[in-house]
Amino acid sequence: MQAGATGVPLAASVAAAVYYRRSAKQHERAGTEAARERDAGAAELEAVAVALGRLADEIVPGVAARTVPATRMRFPGLVPDPLEGTALAERLTAVAQGLGYAVEQVRAEEAESAGARVAEAHAAAQEATRAVVRGVASSMVAVASRLNRQVSTAVREHAADEVYASLMAIDRQSQQLLLAAQSYLILSGGKLSRRWPDSSLTDVVRAAMGYLDGFERIVHEECRVAVTARAVGPVIHALALLLDNSLRYSPPTARVEVRLNEGYHGVTVTIDDAGICMSPEQLKEGRDVLAAAQEADIALEAQPRVGFRVVAALGKAYGFQADVQAPNSQHGTRALLFLPKPILTTLEDVSAGPVAQASGPAATTENGLTVRRPRHPAAQGAPAEAGWDEHESVRPGRASVAAAWAQGIGQGRRDAGDDN
Repeated sequence: MQAGATGVPLAASVAAAVYYRRSAKQHERAGTEAARERDAGAAELEAVAVALGRLADEIVPGVAARTVPATRMRFPGLVPDPLEGTALAERLTAVAQGLGYAVEQVRAEEAESAGARVAEAHAAAQEATRAVVRGVASSMVAVASRLNRQVSTAVREHAADEVYASLMAIDRQSQQLLLAAQSYLILSGGKLSRRWPDSSLTDVVRAAMGYLDGFERIVHEECRVAVTARAVGPVIHALALLLDNSLRYSPPTARVEVRLNEGYHGVTVTIDDAGICMSPEQLKEGRDVLAAAQEADIALEAQPRVGFRVVAALGKAYGFQADVQAPNSQHGTRALLFLPKPILTTLEDVSAGPVAQASGPAATTENGLTVRRPRHPAAQGAPAEAGWDEHESVRPGRASVAAAWAQGIGQGRRDAGDDN
């Protein structure tokens, strides 16, 4: 009995020892695991601190300095190795991407705002320039108009005098001055103020010729169609510019041919010269300007080219269209001016009286332009080319014709008032 009683406590002691040993090992393993987790957390926190430092010190300045789109931005080195593949790594990358989009949006808004400010400044400068040019051009138109009236009076008084040739030269120069001043007035937003009655297209062409040096080289057809009063002045001005261009860029011995082709939708005035053919680049630029594809801007250049711009501005305001083609049949340049039906009309009596004899003074219309004569063969010894007549109104050096033009123009100015 005593031996059995001694064995029971011994077994209990052994069991307790085993239990405590196992518990110690479990606690040791738990402590080791906790230390490992603690070390991993510390490393992760250190990696996060490194990532945030890179984001603040490298990524943000880098994104602000980049010009590539946000969708193409890459951020090498942002995520440390301990954070690769973690949710935190994805969030850090998303923050950098979002920053890139924000910077891109701010840049776009700044560029748009800067562009708007530049456009506003340009528009303000252009308007100020137009106002200055308009004021100067108005003054020049007034001066040129008064000069023209005085020269016209002198031409009428001295038609048979020795000073006639000099007066005609002065008249041509004053007409050129008036044409240039009116062109800048139009380009700067002004209007042609002279009033005209309904006028035949033939008279309109001849009135345009009256502005030009070398007008005797221009030969033209006749047409019974008339231009309405509102559009007469603008059409004369546009034709004068196109004719002046043809005269300037063609030989002094070559003629400029003007054809008037009446169609269903209107009349096309075709101007052909035998001068310098426009290059493809010049032709494209000229057609773009005439089609108003380019803005009618004030060209402050050493040698401003305003002719086509003025023609385009007048066409846009009054409903006609201009174009250029090259080469023509003479390997020169062709200018076209289309006048639609709304600005055309008919006159009951275009001739305004019987035709005067060739030996007498030239008869004039109510506008003072020489009455066109019926078609006739050219004088003996100078046969005319087929399809063209040598009009009395374009023969140079005839005092009666020049005086009649000057008288008619002067009367028109007195009836219409100043041209300013």
